[in-house]
Amino acid sequence: VRTNDTLYMQAVRDWWNVLLPIVRPFSVENGGPIIMFQVENEFGSFGDVFSNPNDRAYVLGLVSMARLFLGDKVWLFT
Repeated sequence: VRTNDTLYMQAVRDWWNVLLPIVRPFSVENGGPIIMFQVENEFGSFGDVFSNPNDRAYVLGLVSMARLFLGDKVWLFT
């Protein structure tokens, strides 16, 4: 299960370090067709960012990584 585990988040960071620099030039801010970036899939079905601090840290960690790689203007969603 996805979580705010150090090893898991490092694996996400390693993968996004490869993937997101490839995606970034295709964002709408750069003249491309990508209008939004999905940081998580289906987490709303089982995650609880309001009551569970670990779930909140996980999602906020994903958002921080996305912002680092994609910038502040890209729309993010889950």
